[in-house]
Amino acid sequence: MARGILEITEAQKNRLGFYNDLPPDPFDIEIRAWFVQEGDVVPGTVDPDTGTVRGGNILSLLAQKGEKDIEAVGPEINARIIKILVPAGTIVSVDLRKEPLRLAEIELVETTADTPIIGPPPKPDGGPVRASPRTRRLAREMGVDLSTVKITGTSILREADLRDEKSTNTTTPNMPPSAYMPVSPTILQRTTAEEMRKAQLMPLAGDSVDVDVRALLKLREDLKGHVQKTYGLKLRLEHFFIASCAWLLSQNEFRALNARWYEEGAHKEIRLYKNVHIGLAISMPSEKAGGIFSGLATPTIRCAETLRFLEVIRETERLVSAAGSTGRLTVEDMSDPTFIINNVGAPVSWRGEEYLGGEDPHPLLISRIASGIAFGAVRASGDERRMRVAFRFDHRVMNGREPISFLRVLQHYLLMHPERIPLLK
Repeated sequence: MARGILEITEAQKNRLGFYNDLPPDPFDIEIRAWFVQEGDVVPGTVDPDTGTVRGGNILSLLAQKGEKDIEAVGPEINARIIKILVPAGTIVSVDLRKEPLRLAEIELVETTADTPIIGPPPKPDGGPVRASPRTRRLAREMGVDLSTVKITGTSILREADLRDEKSTNTTTPNMPPSAYMPVSPTILQRTTAEEMRKAQLMPLAGDSVDVDVRALLKLREDLKGHVQKTYGLKLRLEHFFIASCAWLLSQNEFRALNARWYEEGAHKEIRLYKNVHIGLAISMPSEKAGGIFSGLATPTIRCAETLRFLEVIRETERLVSAAGSTGRLTVEDMSDPTFIINNVGAPVSWRGEEYLGGEDPHPLLISRIASGIAFGAVRASGDERRMRVAFRFDHRVMNGREPISFLRVLQHYLLMHPERIPLLK
């Protein structure tokens, strides 16, 4: 039988969650677990209605776009794993433009219409628990005995299986005799650190406004009962910001704000995007972030300018739930945003002490995002209810005219006269 390589090439970048451009620099990938071992046949399933074949999960990995299960495609289905080249727990630096990510040596099977499809392996009834090194490390930190954890899904115990155990186990991580416990950063933490390092090199500028938002609060109060009773959805201030910013960014006057700087080597260009993809800064609990620390996700509402207000509410709430403890973000949910909106839940300003004890604004931007806004907590000032909204942008992409004008229009329409926004009518 013919030998081959199980690999992910630049043409298959969508398998890692990259539907647009690959990052200009090499990026880290952590192999979290293999669902097949050396000697196993890669499984597949047949849809009884359509007769189409879908490959089973081969392995789980964590990259910039979050956790991703890699499914077998094409000749990988029914192939036998000869040698795993990247064991579970390994972190590798990847640059698909230069070379593919080679995962395993495989033995290919010549298939015909009569070739049977090998199904997933049965779950073991006993023996040692199969788990990735990362899952074992997390279990040790949580003080959980893997042999007592119920395995769901595949025969591999995964971090998700530890969550139910954690909800009933209040044991804190055992600290060593030394003054600290070393913890390896997750891929998300490594990526965040690298992107923040790049962001420090960007020529950033910004502005902020402080405005009375009683009109916006009244509109939300008037609508929230109807939205909750009729659709079972919560109405948040974020929904108004998302809908309004998406509508404004689709107008010719502010299209330049829906752009970002791109460079690779000596090549540099500004990419102006046709659709508005709104990224939301959402806190993730530690069990979803892949360790004992909480994380930050930026799921994206794609083509937000085409959505009605109710659709904005539904999609936002879906992403918030998926980033929390009740769901899971997909790689499509984490597709590159073109504009960031962040509710920091505290007073905010572009420059000054009012912003969380620091001079720099909240990290609205990762290195590939051109602009975004942050809005803070509502505070009482006499009879007024005031909020500060900050705007930050990449000075390589634009000067101050469009951002300042955008902020002033947002202030006038959304914050002071929200009933005038066409999308909200």
